Amino acid sequence: MRVYIGSLQTWADWTTGAEFVALREYNRRVAQEVLDHYGHHPSLEGWYFTQEIWMNWVKFYGSGYYGTALLRDFITDMQTLDPTKPVCAAVVFKKDAYYSMPGLTPEELQTVTTSFLAATQLPILMPQDGAGAEAGAPPLTELPSYFQALKNAAVSAAVGTVLWGTVETFTAVPNLSNDRYPPASAMRVQEQVNATRPYVTGYVNWIFGNDMSPQAT
Repeated sequence: MRVYIGSLQTWADWTTGAEFVALREYNRRVAQEVLDHYGHHPSLEGWYFTQEIWMNWVKFYGSGYYGTALLRDFITDMQTLDPTKPVCAAVVFKKDAYYSMPGLTPEELQTVTTSFLAATQLPILMPQDGAGAEAGAPPLTELPSYFQALKNAAVSAAVGTVLWGTVETFTAVPNLSNDRYPPASAMRVQEQVNATRPYVTGYVNWIFGNDMSPQAT
């Protein structure tokens, strides 16, 4: 079993900026304690940055985006503690815009991801395919062009980023609460895998909801 231990989160919205200093400090403390106890265990593979970064906001805010800085600092700190344990992050990208968030074409995604990877030095990029949440994500037929753009970005950034795919194995159903997203059909999941297979070297499975729910994926 390969374990990537998640970074800390706060109980409230993490985008206010008030908690960034605390998150950085206590992420370092917790990671050091984990390493003290389990650093040599063969299953401890690395770290997972739990805050979702939307590439649409990276486009909107540019190089000064706080999400980019937060991930960059986390990666720097984790590498300082143990350079053999990489950080992975599951980013989000949306084709269609809503509210003040801009949409992303494949070409735009490639551009912003290249600069994002160069700034953060992210070892493992795990973009979510969006097939479960939908909400402006590209349709399955367009996933190849977006994942090709992500692969191109990983190459262009030239920081050694490995590209995996996050397969959303749930289905968005109207009028269900957020902890009751039912599982997708096996056929749809296979379509997701087939669409992104040529561009990634690994997959992770993303469930959405309470694991004890009758409708858990």
